[in-house]
Amino acid sequence: MYARRAAFVLCLAAMALWATALPWQRVWAGHNDFMAFYTGAVLAGTFDLYSSSANRVVNEHLGYWMPAVQYLRPPYYAALLKPLAKLPYHAAYLIFQSVCLAATLVFAFVSRKRSRAVPWYLLISIPVLTSFANGQDVMIVLALSAAAVCLDEAERPWLAGLCLALCTIKFHLFVFTPLALLMHRKWRFATSAAVGVALELAASFAVAGWRWPLEYARFLSNPALHPTPYVPPNIAGIAGSLVSVEIALTLAVGGLTTYLCRRAKSFPAAFTLCILGGLLVVRHTYIQDYALLLLIPLFVQPQSSFVRQLSIIMLTPFPYFLLMADGPVGRITPVLLLLWFSALAADVCGLIPGRKPADPGRELAAES
Repeated sequence: MYARRAAFVLCLAAMALWATALPWQRVWAGHNDFMAFYTGAVLAGTFDLYSSSANRVVNEHLGYWMPAVQYLRPPYYAALLKPLAKLPYHAAYLIFQSVCLAATLVFAFVSRKRSRAVPWYLLISIPVLTSFANGQDVMIVLALSAAAVCLDEAERPWLAGLCLALCTIKFHLFVFTPLALLMHRKWRFATSAAVGVALELAASFAVAGWRWPLEYARFLSNPALHPTPYVPPNIAGIAGSLVSVEIALTLAVGGLTTYLCRRAKSFPAAFTLCILGGLLVVRHTYIQDYALLLLIPLFVQPQSSFVRQLSIIMLTPFPYFLLMADGPVGRITPVLLLLWFSALAADVCGLIPGRKPADPGRELAAES
């Protein structure tokens, strides 16, 4: 018990070290990704939502321009954020951060009934801290994802599908989740999600006009919108400039995810690992997006002792420090993430022999 407490204190110290490197003056001022959300709210209802010049005008009016921070989300999300544009910028920023904090607290409160480890992992999660520092909305997506699975388990698939549909505010992270729905025959869940997405698309065309998909695709091709301030925690981070390696690994993860969805008996586990697979294959993923990994101790109960120990290590702060290093050291973390995904997939499919704990949530909490 002493060793476990000492390890947790060490993780807290690592969090404090990470926090000292954050630009807190900019964080308090809201000079982060929230500027893109506020800009989208201002431009919602116009034909300039995906115009770099219009984004720049709004940002310069707010007093700060970052070329990489422009509105990149679907038009319907800009419409949902429109009320924030009626408020002064800093007030809107504080309300947005409060909503993200509320989503985090609800997720922690509900999760503790299923796994006592999750609230503790929240406290030592660098992706969670980075999400708030960057003014991101990943914690809302995390809460919606967990709610979708829990509502489906409670036999409320229509509400589950609507929650999942709202996750399209970061749709690129959910490229594999339809596989889990279809292969586990979650027909009502999938139908509800499809209806929700159809409504969002209709709202998007109403907000941004019928040409917005083409404008959006052209807008996303701007390389300034995809900065790499550190080694990306995904397959692109492993491959570097080797396009053939990136393609091969992407196909391998896609094939493994498909096999996983066919073999896994647990839908929540398949759903969760589909999200991890999406995080790995999509180029536009950053540290804050990996807050979604907190779904793993909630919905995946590894049978193998090796996989359980690897899961604990990957949910600590230390792998993220390696991303700040150049060269081979920086690639250690994405390689570990790929190894973790493969090990979890093999464990869930029953390919790794191991003892299944009597109370996975309690055991994982004790080990943390």
